[in-house]
Amino acid sequence: MNQFSVFFVIAFLSAAVSLILAAGVLRFRYVPGSASFAIMLLLTSLWTFSVGMGMISNSIQAANIWILFRMIGVIFSPLAWIVFVYEYSGHHELLNLKILTGLSIVPLLSTLMLITNSTHHLFIESIQFVEHPPFLVDESWNLGYYYWFHFVYSYVLILIGDYFMLREAFRMSKRHRTRAISLVIGTLIPLVVNFSFSLHLIPALKVNYDSLGLVISGIIFAWTIFNYQLFDFSPIALRVLVDNMVDGVIVVDNQHRVVDINPTALHIFELEKGKAVGNKIAELIPSTLDIDSLLKKHSTQSVDMHLDIQEADEYYDLSLSVIRHGKNELGYLITIRNITSRKNVELEWQKIAITDALTGLSNHRHFYELLRGEFYRSIRLKKSLGLIMFDIDHFKKINDLHGHLVGDQILREMAQICSLELRVYDHFCRYGGEEFTVILPETTNEEAAKTAERLREIVAAENFKTSSGELNVTISLGVSSLNPAVTSSVEQFVQQADMSLYQAKKEGRNRVSVWKNKSS
Repeated sequence: MNQFSVFFVIAFLSAAVSLILAAGVLRFRYVPGSASFAIMLLLTSLWTFSVGMGMISNSIQAANIWILFRMIGVIFSPLAWIVFVYEYSGHHELLNLKILTGLSIVPLLSTLMLITNSTHHLFIESIQFVEHPPFLVDESWNLGYYYWFHFVYSYVLILIGDYFMLREAFRMSKRHRTRAISLVIGTLIPLVVNFSFSLHLIPALKVNYDSLGLVISGIIFAWTIFNYQLFDFSPIALRVLVDNMVDGVIVVDNQHRVVDINPTALHIFELEKGKAVGNKIAELIPSTLDIDSLLKKHSTQSVDMHLDIQEADEYYDLSLSVIRHGKNELGYLITIRNITSRKNVELEWQKIAITDALTGLSNHRHFYELLRGEFYRSIRLKKSLGLIMFDIDHFKKINDLHGHLVGDQILREMAQICSLELRVYDHFCRYGGEEFTVILPETTNEEAAKTAERLREIVAAENFKTSSGELNVTISLGVSSLNPAVTSSVEQFVQQADMSLYQAKKEGRNRVSVWKNKSS
């Protein structure tokens, strides 16, 4: 049996293997990548079947027709491979209509150039057919300029696919890594064979042994599909599960580079997957988190923490788990859960706990928290601090004469009027009943007295609108300023303002009384 007979058998064997594999793969059509892989196998089958049929053609014209079918398989196989790689590795976002159209331009142009080759000979200048009974063999191809353009394009496409497949392989488990490497080897073997023939690296070969390379590839593909369950549902199900999680998931290697990120995490941080994967995580998320320090600090243990992304008005809990393989630490799994609804409820309850329901001002409890903070801050920084305490004159008579509803209306309007006269960093609080307090940071005794007088005048000039008509009310105010040499506690500070208020009421109401520090 000569080499032509061997080649003829190999061509049909390759076609049969590819066709059987394609039929087997189509059983997994629900798995991403299976359809494009099956199409690649069908194109391979067309390729090698056409080679065999061309050899038993009874005329050069018939042989040229089979060369046309053969080249269609050659032209479109690399495109099917790159589509499979992107689908199988989970990069669906890279396969939009625009990109697919761009990738298809050269194969479609190559097909057109092949069909019209007899008019320009840019694809194939000539083919020399030699009879080796019973075969008609295309022993010598004189290739045109366009052929080499398509040759380079096809090789680049296949190698890009191999690169992405290998890159994904080393992010997978050992089993998944082995099958990905097997697929790459399967694509490289016919590439090497075709390269050797196209450049005449083995002069003794009178035929293109692509078919032999494709038989070997078919065997490798078959072994990968059945031994390593290439289209096993479990990793795909896991991919779908991660992609559809309401929690954000980010996988980071031990160099703090993003290895994988699901759509939820992309949405949270307003990222694009193509730009996120491979980059340092610290460059992608808010700098306030200081993720690098967090990863270094917890490089050997898992941790839960609270992440507050205020610019997005959202709240998240962040969970960090160390990924280990045996004793080796490979990276980190970061899970981000949106807790905005829960946090908003907590914040609402916190607000309720510190807010007076009637006036919207800080309540008695919160007043002491605020004053305690300002009190010790002023002592530490040696800053002045003023405190005003006032109440509404004869408020009991207003309630007795007009009812508590009118009293509540006056309290609400009092809060609104006085708030407009205070600075944004002053703290206006309802102390209780008809009593109010104003904390005045960095305010001297004289400045606090002037503020109190201004409040008194504004209230006295106001006509309070109530359900009983317009009413005029007045307030009495007591003022105290912090003197650390005299005032040793927050309670004493409040007592000084309260005693000044009592003095203002004793002197006839509708007036301001200022506490006189003994050391002044």
